[in-house]
Amino acid sequence: MLTNTAPGSCISMSLSNSLSGAGFRSKSEGESSGLMEFKEIGSDRKEAIMAGISKKILCNRSFLSIVLSLLLFAGCFTPLCHGDGKGDMNWGVSFLFGPNSRGHLDFIHSAVLPRAGFGLHKKWDLEFEGNLSHYFIDGEKDLYLVGVNGNLLFKPVRWGKVIPFLIGGAGLAYNNNSGFVWEIGDSHTAGLLQGGGGILYDTGKGWWFRGEYRFHHISDPFEKDHGLNTHSFILGVAF
Repeated sequence: MLTNTAPGSCISMSLSNSLSGAGFRSKSEGESSGLMEFKEIGSDRKEAIMAGISKKILCNRSFLSIVLSLLLFAGCFTPLCHGDGKGDMNWGVSFLFGPNSRGHLDFIHSAVLPRAGFGLHKKWDLEFEGNLSHYFIDGEKDLYLVGVNGNLLFKPVRWGKVIPFLIGGAGLAYNNNSGFVWEIGDSHTAGLLQGGGGILYDTGKGWWFRGEYRFHHISDPFEKDHGLNTHSFILGVAF
């Protein structure tokens, strides 16, 4: 038996089916596009993280390469110093004081620098220097460092009892920074670079007076930051 269906009901059923199908497709398409956007955001985040890790590894390798190069350079001269009888040890201690060289951060840098060194070859000396530093920062928490520096001294001439010299070196230090001094990052590790010149004065009794100027820089060795720069004036003795 055939059932007569009203034209209006057919039209309404067809319209509802069309609307439901369209709604289903739009919902599916919306979910698909949202999923793709989520994947794209996740991919960008992963790429940013990987780029940051790669940059940090590259910085680590660069810094370690510099340190190893300096050690190898010093090691090349070590046999020469024993062969020429220039390897006598000398000891000393110096006191550093200096203001910041630039930047908006107002501070005074002071330090005690005990050291031990020996002659490398002819006009070159190598010394290892302790670094006990205090940065008195105006309006901020004070910064403290404990570390070790390696320095090369070049003594071109001697004028009677006076020996002028040039000095350059690098080192590492542990500090109490936890982000309050943003100029050196937020880690507890500081890299140090310094260079300058000075004089040694022979007292004739096995003691030498030592005075020098150094441009002193510290910063995070593994991240890019402004760092802290100091005009350092240093007085000490050697024996």
